[in-house]
Amino acid sequence: MAYSRSISEKLAPTVVGLGYELLGIEMQSSSNGTLLRCYIEKPDGITVDDCARVSRQLSDVIEAEQLL
Repeated sequence: MAYSRSISEKLAPTVVGLGYELLGIEMQSSSNGTLLRCYIEKPDGITVDDCARVSRQLSDVIEAEQLL
């Protein structure tokens, strides 16, 4: 739990900087690796393009910070 909170705290500034609110994250480990699911929101709703934009940016942060 504390680990996911730490990751959430490191990802939140990027999400907020893109104009979204980070509602939470979910982590799931499997034999194929770790799945990180981020829940985001903005006042006029979320589109697939929003999800792709946030995903690309968070992938860069996760890789640079070696979070997973």
